[in-house]
Amino acid sequence: MSARRGLVLTGELLVTARLESVSHVGFLVLDKYSMIAFAGVRWLGKSEIVSNPAGDENAMTLRQRFAALPRRLSAAVLLLMFLTGLTCTPFQTYLSSVLETEKGLPFEAVASTWWLIGMTGMAGGLAIGALADRITVRPAMMLSYGLLAAASLALLLPIEGTTVVSCAAVAFGLAFYAVFGLVPAYVAQAFPLSSTALLLAMMNVTQGVGGLLGNVAGGWGKDALGSFDLIYGITFAAAAASVVVCFVMPRETGESDRARTSDGALAHDVRQAKMPGRASSCTGSY
Repeated sequence: MSARRGLVLTGELLVTARLESVSHVGFLVLDKYSMIAFAGVRWLGKSEIVSNPAGDENAMTLRQRFAALPRRLSAAVLLLMFLTGLTCTPFQTYLSSVLETEKGLPFEAVASTWWLIGMTGMAGGLAIGALADRITVRPAMMLSYGLLAAASLALLLPIEGTTVVSCAAVAFGLAFYAVFGLVPAYVAQAFPLSSTALLLAMMNVTQGVGGLLGNVAGGWGKDALGSFDLIYGITFAAAAASVVVCFVMPRETGESDRARTSDGALAHDVRQAKMPGRASSCTGSY
C-alpha cells in the first residue's frame, strides 16, 4: 500500500513524516503539557504535599486534596476543559486545509487569516478580561464559548470568499485567547486553595484528551465523507455544549469569600481577641 503524507504534531514542533497505511492525513498529537501534568499527579501520589516544613497542621496529602474538591463542580470544570480541547485543537489543526480545499482561498489569504486570528486575540484577550471584571467570570466564559460556536458555524456555511472566513477568524481569536485565562480564573475563585493546583493539572489532561480525540475525528471524517463538515460540526456542538455547562455552573465567589473560607478560623480568633470582654477573660485565665 502506498504511503501518504501525514503530520506529526509534538507541542509546537511540526514535523512532516511519511506514514504507512494512512488513507488521508493522520494526526498524532502528543500534548507535552498534559504529559507534564500527568507526571506531576503521579509524583504527588507518591508523597505528601507539605506546605510548611516545620510541621504545618494544615498540610494535606494528595488523597485529602482530592477529597476537598467539590465533586459535581469539579466534574463540570473537567468536562468544560475536555470540550475546550475538542473545540479549539481541531479547529486550528484543520483550518488551513478547509480554507484552501473547501473555501477556495489562496495561500496568501490563508496566511492573512492566521494573522487576523493572532492580532484579534492579543486585543481580545485583554478586552474580554476587562469585561469579566465588570460582569464576573462566568458570563464572560459563556460569551467566549458562544464566539467559538459562531466561528465553527461560519466555516460550515456553504459560502466561499474572505468575508465569512474573516468573521470566523475574528470570533475565534477573541474567544480562544480569553478562554484559557477565564477558566483558571474561575477555578481560582470557586475552589478551595488547597486543591486548586491539583485541579488545574487534571484540567490540562482532559483538555489534551479532547484535542486528541478531535483531531482523530477530523481525519476520519475527511476520509469517510470527503469534507471537513463533520469535525467543524463537532467543534460547533462542543462549543455550544460548553455554553450550557457554564450556564449551569454556580457563580464564582469573590476573593474576600475565599479568604474567609481558607482563613476563617484565624480571622475568628483575631476578632475574638479584639473584643474587650474576651480579652479580659483570657487575661484572667492566665
